[in-house]
Amino acid sequence: MELAFEKTKALILYGPRKRNSVTFKIRNSEIIPSKELKYLGVILDGKGTFEAHMKYATDKAGKSVAALSKLMPNVGRPTGRTRKILLNRDRLLSTQVAVLQVIASEPPHRPFGTGKRIPGRKV
Repeated sequence: MELAFEKTKALILYGPRKRNSVTFKIRNSEIIPSKELKYLGVILDGKGTFEAHMKYATDKAGKSVAALSKLMPNVGRPTGRTRKILLNRDRLLSTQVAVLQVIASEPPHRPFGTGKRIPGRKV
């Protein structure tokens, strides 16, 4: 098995400081780190926020709800089955967006080796 280095992407995780431009060279293929990277369906960025993924998820949710609502008849009310499909899809996407908003709003963790010592508990 061989890797396709021309398809390989990189992402450098960094803090609030400005990042330097870095390139990797592997077997005559140059890999330039990107600002965002999609991995297992989640869009990651170098700062550790999920802003790009939340925008992507909300846009996708809006498009899917719009597409499903076009399936509803123009005359009369939607059937119970159609309403159930729309409601379940909307709930699922709303839950995913809410979880990501909670994760993004959490304060960043302190890096190891910095800050105050935490006293141990005596038994």
